[in-house]
Amino acid sequence: MPVREALLQLEAEGLVRFGSNRRPIVTSRTPSEIMELFEIRIALEQLALLRAMPKIKPRTFGELSSQLERMDRAKTNPQKWLTLHDEFHGRIYAEAEMPKLMEEIKRLREIIRPYMLMYTSYFDQPEVPGHEHAALLDVIKGRDIDAAQIAIAKHIRTGAANLVYFLMNGQAPRQLLGLLSTEAT
Repeated sequence: MPVREALLQLEAEGLVRFGSNRRPIVTSRTPSEIMELFEIRIALEQLALLRAMPKIKPRTFGELSSQLERMDRAKTNPQKWLTLHDEFHGRIYAEAEMPKLMEEIKRLREIIRPYMLMYTSYFDQPEVPGHEHAALLDVIKGRDIDAAQIAIAKHIRTGAANLVYFLMNGQAPRQLLGLLSTEAT
């Protein structure tokens, strides 16, 4: 039964479809579908951030900073890094106290996860320098909701654009490759 339930969940997420004889067939998303999912994420995460920011306590910033350190240590383990990444965002948005919104954000992240895992597995450095989570956290600490809304949109959109480019071309854009190589030196 667990396998059947897992396949039905994958079908609901659009990652599997059933062909003749009910055989599961792995599907893939088009670049425009992936971008659409990221744009939906932006809208939902901006809402979560809007509701959460006034409620974030100073100790939460300490927890988030510790989470960034764990992410940094895990950057050579793409699966662990992605889990920590999602926990980082989830910790911020938890302050919104909107469980249905959190469920939907989580669902979208899970749909995109296979693509993100492929992307982060390709590079030694999973984040785009200048768009990383430390910069996002600094903006959130500033308590400027408008700036935070812009920052989260840019953060997600930059990741989406680089992911789609990678999927379409089998590599990252030259700009990203240059930034990653200078970051490592």
